[in-house]
Amino acid sequence: MIETTNEAGQGSGSELTVRLISICIPTCNRAALLEQAIDSCHAQTYGEFEIVIGDDSNDDRAQQVVERCRLRSTRPIPIRYERNVPRLGQAANVNRLFARAQGARLVLLHDDDLLEPDALTCLDACWHAYPELTAAFGKQHVIADDGTPRPQATERLNRDYLRVPERAGRLPVPALAGIDQMFPNNGYLVDTLAARRIAYRAATEVGEACDFDFGLRLSVDAVAICFVNEFVSVSRETALSISTHALPAMHAFAQLRASSVP
Repeated sequence: MIETTNEAGQGSGSELTVRLISICIPTCNRAALLEQAIDSCHAQTYGEFEIVIGDDSNDDRAQQVVERCRLRSTRPIPIRYERNVPRLGQAANVNRLFARAQGARLVLLHDDDLLEPDALTCLDACWHAYPELTAAFGKQHVIADDGTPRPQATERLNRDYLRVPERAGRLPVPALAGIDQMFPNNGYLVDTLAARRIAYRAATEVGEACDFDFGLRLSVDAVAICFVNEFVSVSRETALSISTHALPAMHAFAQLRASSVP
């Protein structure tokens, strides 16, 4: 594994910085989309964050994108890139990112998705209202592969997953965020130590329901979870997106049945 960084001494140490938020981006062979994801991070109104990238690609195009984004950035935001040789696979790549995060809280951002400019500011505000939070999340916009907004899909996604005004605020039963599938596949802000403890499980254990599995187990374990009725992330429907071809319901049901929930 090769790591490049803006700051000398950056690594996966155990000390976590309280105000710092780590945006963790796992990527694999989607350099053009990765560039857009990084650009959405650089557009954040929140001041103290780092970008941590784990690259499972089979070439160096993602690394070239990282260097290009780093050079053109007008902000001193650390971008810490690591190439995985051999590749780790989705779950291990995400867990490696959680381990490398230096912020006390982190955001997971898939390489084909985006953050809204006020995402970190909006989610951080939840901790001011509820300091005991384990995680916070908001609503998602949906766009097509080419970036075209899909307003009907956006409305349907948030309605079906109960991300609606009447559920805004601290959830009375944190486990409901996972049981009801409110908890999104990425774009959430979560306590770093909790993310490391829960961790992603491999496809051999949970099939293609790894995001649901993480959200469910995190929600069951959480002290408190907050839903903010604001758009904080953008979900892209690409030809390679798991959400467009996976059938995780069988795995999700098995995980829910095996969980200790209220």
